[in-house]
Amino acid sequence: MRANIEMSFNDELTVPIDYNYILHEMILNCMGKEGYETLIHDKRYEYKNRSYKLFTFSKLFGKFEMDKENSTITYFDRANFTVSSPDYTFLNYLINRVLKNPNFKIGWNDIKIKKIENFHAQLGSSETIYTKSPIVAYKTLENDKRRKTLYYSPYEDEFQEILKENLINKYKAIYGYKPEHNEFKINVLETKKPKSSSINYQGHIIKGWNGEFLIEGSPELLQIAYDTGLGLKNSQGFGCIEVKEIID
Repeated sequence: MRANIEMSFNDELTVPIDYNYILHEMILNCMGKEGYETLIHDKRYEYKNRSYKLFTFSKLFGKFEMDKENSTITYFDRANFTVSSPDYTFLNYLINRVLKNPNFKIGWNDIKIKKIENFHAQLGSSETIYTKSPIVAYKTLENDKRRKTLYYSPYEDEFQEILKENLINKYKAIYGYKPEHNEFKINVLETKKPKSSSINYQGHIIKGWNGEFLIEGSPELLQIAYDTGLGLKNSQGFGCIEVKEIID
């Protein structure tokens, strides 16, 4: 399930180019202290001592202008973004909270939620998708007590391997057992080659990829990818995807 949130503001909305953490904070503020503690912090989805926050969100969409000199983006009139999660309770709570109090801040900007549309898509075994926020795949290696993060591109085998393992682990965290079928493949569409993206998330550089892809395999795992996000760092605003046919 997902919610598309449309917001308006007086004249302009100016945010840093790397605004993921600001949207993340807005979602937590929308939830409120009680909602955060109950539905995000305390309600843990765990597998092998690892906890998963099973939601993701897209980047902001709307008419904008980028100021590279000051590292800001300015949106005009209105903007929208998507929040996605397999947890209906989480999303319904978020929607109801926003409807009761539609006035929020994004950074130093006052904004008002104008409209929320919630919808759900059921994925099959083969889907053409595009990214609404970058897909991240990496491994952290330790050598002589030093840690090194290696990021992978869609052209490397490790990219698919990491995405598949992550989907299986999230499935186990949600349902408590292995998926009956665990096939998963992701292929680049040569008609539109992916582009790399580096985002500074509160002092940490996170590298991901935007583009259009063909994903194939178990419908169970493809649904997890759609609902929770594809790849790593989902709750920080990475891996939000959309099925191309839904919009086109």
